[in-house]
Amino acid sequence: MRSSARMERGGDQPAAVRGEGRGGVEHGRDQVIAWSTAVASPACRCAGHGGLIARKGLMMRERDEAELRQHVGDLVEGIEAKDLSGLRRLYAENVVSFDVEPPLHHVGIDAKMNNWATAFALFETVSYEVRDLTLTVDESVAFGHCFGRLSGRANNGVAVGGMWVRATFCFRRIDGNWLITHDHVSVPLDMTSGKAVTDLEP
Repeated sequence: MRSSARMERGGDQPAAVRGEGRGGVEHGRDQVIAWSTAVASPACRCAGHGGLIARKGLMMRERDEAELRQHVGDLVEGIEAKDLSGLRRLYAENVVSFDVEPPLHHVGIDAKMNNWATAFALFETVSYEVRDLTLTVDESVAFGHCFGRLSGRANNGVAVGGMWVRATFCFRRIDGNWLITHDHVSVPLDMTSGKAVTDLEP
């Protein structure tokens, strides 16, 4: 019973909670709010700060992913325009490329541009299609994969439908700009015949 009486009278609650002091009930209510905020605010502030950081991180990732999708879009435009100087700006100087042509790897921007020049020399007009591009983005490193198909009209006028390949891109943010540091293009291999399978579609 004594405990109940204490609860009714306010007991051990601060004077502000009981509405005592200057200003009567109204002043006490204001103090209650101030006291409650003072007690609860550290946790609230931490939760709010964490939420703000999470939202900011999400916004940055969305921005970076949009930039990378534009980067791949610029790659497609460069291929279709056979624009070697434009393509050169999309790769890191030390890019390592695992292309469909021998040898096993091509190292450096000049080797990568030679690959594109060789491909462009076969075509009068070029088209490039990308499907199912998926990106994973961090602050300074990102990777993506997709299906791609190079097609067009050969120099002899014959239409070339091309083949679907599996493509992987690795990006790094260098001096504030995303650049391709590694790409890998491949087709499946028929293990029994040892021949590449080039007629598959995504």
